[in-house]
Amino acid sequence: ARLALPPGIPEPYAKWLAEDVAWISGDDERARFLALRSDTDRESFIEAFWRVRDPDPSTPQNKFKDEHYRRIAWSNQRFAGAQPPGWRSDRGRLYIQLGPPDEIESHPSDGFEIWTWRRVSGTSDGLRIRFEPAREP
Repeated sequence: ARLALPPGIPEPYAKWLAEDVAWISGDDERARFLALRSDTDRESFIEAFWRVRDPDPSTPQNKFKDEHYRRIAWSNQRFAGAQPPGWRSDRGRLYIQLGPPDEIESHPSDGFEIWTWRRVSGTSDGLRIRFEPAREP
């Protein structure tokens, strides 16, 4: 239920957790956030969430946060009209989590793409994924 809006949490905070950071938050972070009881505590949590991911806290701009929201916007634009929405699609999720692939091999006549990332944390050989068109039930 990572993408379900949590009950009892005001809308902007529920949306932040269920949509904005769904693909980059850990289970422990979600549990801590869900346990918070005040908006002040939620605001503090959100500030800390982005601060720990900031590659250069000495600057006022958080490049990680900016890049994260850019990836969401790109996914929504690139996969517009798709069901589910771009950020919730498999391609959108991977793009948000891993960034742009190093290579996209497109096969429009066969309807599939292969995305390749040469370096992915936790893998020795990178990652290569084939995206097939959705099949009718």
